[in-house]
Amino acid sequence: MGLKKIQILFLLCLFVGCRSTTDQKIIGEWLFVSDNQDDVLLSFVDSKYANIISRPSEIINHISYTIYDDTLSFYKKESDSTSRFIQFKIMRISNRSLEIEELAADSLTYFLLNDRNSDNDRKKLAFKRLTKRNNIIFDRIAMYCTDCFWGCSEFFHEIDINGDYFYSGIKGVDLPGNYSSNLSTEQLNSVLRMIRQVDRLDLNTSFSENMLDVQYCGIFLKRGNTMIHNSAAVFNHLPKELEALYRYISGLHRLNQMKEDPDIDNKFKLKKYYDAISSLPPPPAPPSN
Repeated sequence: MGLKKIQILFLLCLFVGCRSTTDQKIIGEWLFVSDNQDDVLLSFVDSKYANIISRPSEIINHISYTIYDDTLSFYKKESDSTSRFIQFKIMRISNRSLEIEELAADSLTYFLLNDRNSDNDRKKLAFKRLTKRNNIIFDRIAMYCTDCFWGCSEFFHEIDINGDYFYSGIKGVDLPGNYSSNLSTEQLNSVLRMIRQVDRLDLNTSFSENMLDVQYCGIFLKRGNTMIHNSAAVFNHLPKELEALYRYISGLHRLNQMKEDPDIDNKFKLKKYYDAISSLPPPPAPPSN
């Protein structure tokens, strides 16, 4: 099938929708592990978008994807004027495993698996599904990132179990101000699924870097009178399951119709815990040489 036809089919799927039993099977988080490579996580967060995480630094957030027959297509916008399709053939999919093969060389494996070999062989990639590790149900969950001495993006997200979603873009963000929205059932289920894939001990751990001036990000999770809190200075030092949750929540404002909300302070229930953290003065700048 020619590239032109593939692009037309992708756009039809994107705007009209493609029905496939594989669509629902693929939703979830899939881990690729190799003795020679860092972990790569494919997170099909819902039926339209995926996050792709490759350690230590290659990240693609909220990339569009479709499935047509046995072809998995990612659509990556590289600039205002250029974009490209990254395509794989689904060789096998089950509740536990996913096997895909490149339809063209020099695609996803080049920048995600750090595969810089000169050969043009198409790569076959095998993944295993992340599984449920706890039964936590939350009343509310919040995700935040703090400011830092040199100036970092600061924001706060909060979600309740009904899917009510509140967001405050505090500083240096793509959407400044206070907004609210409602998550779809699919999005809320994705949050629940990702929480349950994290080891319970990791949900209540601080992954500190012991550095002077760093941005800290974290999650508050409240159920009844129980509060769970974790934080991290560097995302790629998080357990992969927890990083997937961080990255999904931190981008929800881009996937929903957000409405300005002047009454947001009365709707936040967990922000007081963040304010107690963010009110601490930043550490002094490192001494100059």
